[in-house]
Amino acid sequence: MRRAVVVARAFLVWAVAATAATAVAYSLAGYGFGWRALTVMTGSMEPTIHIGDVVVAGTARRTPSSPDR
Repeated sequence: MRRAVVVARAFLVWAVAATAATAVAYSLAGYGFGWRALTVMTGSMEPTIHIGDVVVAGTARRTPSSPDR
């Protein structure tokens, strides 16, 4: 019984650590591609995007054929 508790505790610690590491990795992976997660704070984009929605934004690359603005 005691060994089962030790094994269960070790598995639980490993599972929590792996979940946290995965969440951090996914959160930071987007920054490498120039993406950012932003939360919509106002209703200026309604009805398409609602207040509190999370959007992923990235920078657009200019190409030689793009018109200047």
